[in-house]
Formats: sequence, C-alpha cells, structure tokens
Amino acid sequence: MSRQHHWETVYQTKPLEQLSWTQKSADSSLDCQHRSGTVGTPPA
Repeated sequence: MSRQHHWETVYQTKPLEQLSWTQKSADSSLDCQHRSGTVGTPPA
C-alpha cells in the first residue's frame, strides 16, 4: 500500500475527532505557557 493510499483510507474511514490531535480543554497547555512566560509572545 502506498503512503498516499494509506492516508486517503485513514481520512475516509475515521471520524473527524480521530484524525487530529485535539484537546477538549487547553488548561494544561495554557498553564505551561503562563509558567514559562510565553503567553502573548509572537513565535520566533
């Protein structure tokens, strides 16, 4: 199976929620950003 065929099959057969990394709540990520002082700073 080619790489293209593999991913086409994945996107055609899986529910949208299973296709990408998602968080219901970003609390832990935001907490980490607040502690590191990077909230609101532009990307490098």
